[in-house]
Amino acid sequence: MNTTVMSPKTKKKNLILRTVNLHKTYLLGANAVAALRGVDLEIMKQEFVTIMGPSGCGKTTLLNLLGGLDYPTRGKVFLEDRDLTRFSDNELADLRRDRIGYVFQFYNLLPLMSALENVMIPLHFKGVLSTQQKKKRAMSLLSMVGLADRAKHTPSELSGGEQQRVAIARALANNPALILLDEPTGDLDSKTSREVLQLIRDLNDKGATFVASTHDKRVPLFARRNLDILDGRLVREKIIENGEVVSEREIKHDTQQDLDLDEQIKLIKARFKKRGKKLKKIPSIDKIKVAGMSGKTVKSFDEEDGEMRPGFKGDEKDEEDLEDAFTEIENITRIYRKITLDKLAKKLEKENVSLQTPLNDVLIKMIKKGIINGYFEDDNVFIREMEAEQ
Repeated sequence: MNTTVMSPKTKKKNLILRTVNLHKTYLLGANAVAALRGVDLEIMKQEFVTIMGPSGCGKTTLLNLLGGLDYPTRGKVFLEDRDLTRFSDNELADLRRDRIGYVFQFYNLLPLMSALENVMIPLHFKGVLSTQQKKKRAMSLLSMVGLADRAKHTPSELSGGEQQRVAIARALANNPALILLDEPTGDLDSKTSREVLQLIRDLNDKGATFVASTHDKRVPLFARRNLDILDGRLVREKIIENGEVVSEREIKHDTQQDLDLDEQIKLIKARFKKRGKKLKKIPSIDKIKVAGMSGKTVKSFDEEDGEMRPGFKGDEKDEEDLEDAFTEIENITRIYRKITLDKLAKKLEKENVSLQTPLNDVLIKMIKKGIINGYFEDDNVFIREMEAEQ
């Protein structure tokens, strides 16, 4: 996806990571979640790429697949020309230790260890350096991120920005080929965010390769390239120089590459069988609904206007409050966008819902009957999958 022109030989030499038609579908009991829907991506050495989109669009799922934390339902992930989808769990663990660094939104530092000891952890797992060499390496990294004088402090004695700097130093410990950052500024104030992003950019200028997922619009300004993701697909690429977008393009997709749900289920079953695990019996597609919503309406108290309003709740055995329901609706990529309009029309006919009915009335009836998931408030209907289908 990089617009930089280079010879095939140079490109192959500098290509660190590549994905081919990456899909990821989760089966949660009788619920299906299509998280990624065909992602093609290339990351070159010394790039700083941000993947930006709203909650539930597939950012973290994509990052997990790039980092070997999960297997795709379909497609390939190549890191330094090695196909991660063919790796065993143990091989992936070794790869993550040696070639991939991680920086998390909430730092994930061990609370009883000092900053120095936290940075040394990956070096212990690799088991190559002596204790003295590990300390020297960790101190060098802490100096690089400006925390040499805080080496003996525990996380509780460090600010959020300092903890994130320690996490970055830890991610660099084994000199990885690729460093993945999941919402690196999500828990930081604006001033500290800028400081951390400038540090990442400085490290990038020195040769480190970063891929960051974010919904923070400030993060791409420090990157070299930004990819917008929506509903499990990359939709736009922007090239950035000195904090300004210098070019952008829409990313075209071949929708014919989308797997139907039947084939996705077969692939998931095959993966479980290969790994010696059992998967509970999957119902027919007609019985598969999206992520735990029963379609029953419920009235709930709205603190803002002091009134009862219609909302949405889950099954009676697993009742959720209204805000949890709204969050789930907003965050989960829906399976029903994969159903063609013809199939949707047939499903509506079975439920005695006429396509001549006003759209809002159709959607409300579909919500009530549990055909699709959403919620409604007065005459407003909130439902992402219908917008995607249209």
